[in-house]
Amino acid sequence: LPHEDELPIIADIVRHLHGVPLAIELAAARVGSEHPRDLLPRVATHSTPPPGSGPSASSTRRVIDRAFSLLAPAERATLAQCSVFRASFTLAAAVHVVQLNSAADVSEIVVALARKSLLEVVRFDPLRFAICEGIRAHAADVLAASPGASAAVWRHAYYFFERAGDIARLGGKPSPADATDDRDDLQAV
Repeated sequence: LPHEDELPIIADIVRHLHGVPLAIELAAARVGSEHPRDLLPRVATHSTPPPGSGPSASSTRRVIDRAFSLLAPAERATLAQCSVFRASFTLAAAVHVVQLNSAADVSEIVVALARKSLLEVVRFDPLRFAICEGIRAHAADVLAASPGASAAVWRHAYYFFERAGDIARLGGKPSPADATDDRDDLQAV
């Protein structure tokens, strides 16, 4: 629980986030690793008009952009690189595709992004994640503007090229769940 002296700062953060649940959830997750007074200037700097003040798509875009601005750099890079997946993906696939400039653990970051509702857990056995289309589109734009965009696309293609080889070695008969889950990514190779 926050200390009493932090409550006015937290109220300011919520005000700057215009009550947007996803943005508040992301800010709350940051409070665990940094003091609210350190978070407030970043939130205030990225303040935008509240959702609903313009066209719906524009409002959604602002909310997603706000959510991205609250992520740590390794989280932003991970989510951007995960945008290359056409459908759901496993932790193993993410570890092969995502390359970070830090020693951060990709699998831990993917799980953290799911906790922040930026990735969805679509199955537990094996664990698979997906990105909703609005977040994926924004993440793809972020990736396209980064210097490592083509490298992420190539790592994705290589991973699924190898995956197709594994399926061929199994007589072309992957498990029904794998065939369905990886179909779009395999066809993209």
